[in-house]
Amino acid sequence: MPFTKEEAEEIKQQLLIQVDKLPNENKEQIKEFVKNLDEPGLEEFLKKNKIHYTEQGISQESAEGEEPKEAKCIF
Repeated sequence: MPFTKEEAEEIKQQLLIQVDKLPNENKEQIKEFVKNLDEPGLEEFLKKNKIHYTEQGISQESAEGEEPKEAKCIF
């Protein structure tokens, strides 16, 4: 099910917070990429990176078959 515009904006904000924590010189490029994702693109990005969104925030699977871990930096 595609995200609503409001859900997509909330997810993007959570992703941008995590990108800010990166010790990576490419984080400005990553932030621009995230900001420019449309709703279907954001959904595809989350699927490819095994990132899950719930009302509590975003989380990422650590290994096949394991439950998603609580909101740690996903990058």
